[in-house]
Amino acid sequence: CIRDRILEALQFFRTAKGADDLLTAASERHLAFVYAGEERFAEAERLLTHVLAIYERELPAGHPATEQVRQNLAYARRALAQ
Repeated sequence: CIRDRILEALQFFRTAKGADDLLTAASERHLAFVYAGEERFAEAERLLTHVLAIYERELPAGHPATEQVRQNLAYARRALAQ
């Protein structure tokens, strides 16, 4: 299952690169996408909040990936509010 593969990658990057690395954040972003598809919006929101903090710190202002995470985070928060 794709979720299991992403979780494996996430664990690898957390161990190899640390919790605040861009590769770790990318894995968290992918996992958040899967969680949102499973309607696990609280978990998606938690991951996306962490990813956004990393992207805002590490990527140039206005980077498309950062903007996409902002949109995904807003979607998860809207879903939680319903």
